[in-house]
Amino acid sequence: MFAAAGLVTGSGLTAVLATKLAQSRWNSLARPFEQAHLSHPDSFSPNPAAFFSRWDDILAELTEQVDLLHKLDFKTGVSANTSHCSLRLAHASEKIRVQMARIGNHEAFINDHSNDVQALAESLQNLTHQLSDSADLSHSLSEAAYEASQEELERGGRLAQLASTQHEEFDRIIQDLNEKVAECEAHTGCLHDFVGFLENFAKDDELADLLSDVKSHLNALASLINEQELVVNKNEQMLARVRKIARQCTLLSFNAAIESSRNGTNGLAFSVVANEIRELAEATEVATSEMESLSALLRSGFESMIRQSREVVESLASIMLVADEQVQSVRQFVAQSQEMRDFIIAGKDQLVSTCQSLSAISEQTDDFAAQSIRDATLTSNLVNKANAMTEQLSSLRQELPLILAKIDDSHKLIANIQAADAELLETLNQSKYERRSARRRELDRNARRAA
Repeated sequence: MFAAAGLVTGSGLTAVLATKLAQSRWNSLARPFEQAHLSHPDSFSPNPAAFFSRWDDILAELTEQVDLLHKLDFKTGVSANTSHCSLRLAHASEKIRVQMARIGNHEAFINDHSNDVQALAESLQNLTHQLSDSADLSHSLSEAAYEASQEELERGGRLAQLASTQHEEFDRIIQDLNEKVAECEAHTGCLHDFVGFLENFAKDDELADLLSDVKSHLNALASLINEQELVVNKNEQMLARVRKIARQCTLLSFNAAIESSRNGTNGLAFSVVANEIRELAEATEVATSEMESLSALLRSGFESMIRQSREVVESLASIMLVADEQVQSVRQFVAQSQEMRDFIIAGKDQLVSTCQSLSAISEQTDDFAAQSIRDATLTSNLVNKANAMTEQLSSLRQELPLILAKIDDSHKLIANIQAADAELLETLNQSKYERRSARRRELDRNARRAA
């Protein structure tokens, strides 16, 4: 996307530079002529249109002077007054000299700069073709950039939706884990009470009277273990869901990486997003593996407790025969119960840490989705700038034919000036002939008067 915007901007700058070079070349042609032939050479024409307008006025003035020369008739216009005739001849001679000088200047300018004007016309024609190609290229690139921005917006929307879904799933998992932590705390309290009871039971000598109470507590412990097994099973189901979400994140990172490689430099933002999502998936996999290990340990502990409970039941059957062996078994079970309580407390801390990790992962997912939306908005702004540059190129391409038309008009103007100069030369030659004839007639009259 950024490469497409750079190409559009480069083509626009090329067109502007070409226009500036053409303007500079025009100034190098027009200003020397205006300095040589204008009465006020400091007021230069700012552009070709002003130049052609100014020299249209000059051509009109020349045409008017040619008409005046046509109206000047030395055969019938010379009066009998010799001084008045001399003044008119002197005035006509001065005007002829001025016009001859201007004609010479015009011819010199036309001869010197007609080739340059033709070259300028060809250069502008080539510039027109280049601007046309640049405008077409800019249009195609803007369309491609627009399509890419739309795709990026759609992908950002899908990513945001997926992030929202994952966020909700993480919140639900965290809530379930918090509930399990609370249950673990309650179970830990029950186990602590049971351990205290077993300790008192081990110290009590009336084992036969308390045998029924021990059996009831063992049944309660078995129920508690069964409940914990259900909790572990539910936790494993949630871990399976979390692992599924991690795999989806991994697939999402692969898709984002593929889209990034396909878009080239325009997909750099997606490359960053792909890396972050892949790290997110890896962190989720690690957390899931830890939780699965914890669940396996819990299940192993519960199985061990079940086995120990069965052993205690079997031991209680023999307690009535051998009291010492029964007390020893109860004390051993008390020690194992204490270890199990410590293990449950450690598992609770691990669950709290896992909940915090899942919360951080959810926040990072939301940040990635927001970053995707910002990248899509930036791409859309670049597309709008590219479209504006395309419109400027189109406007410049529409103005160039007018400039070329002005150059064609300048060729016609040069042809008209050449024709007017030829006609003016013919008129001046005729006026010179008439002036010499008038002088001869005047000399003849003076000679006759003197005779």
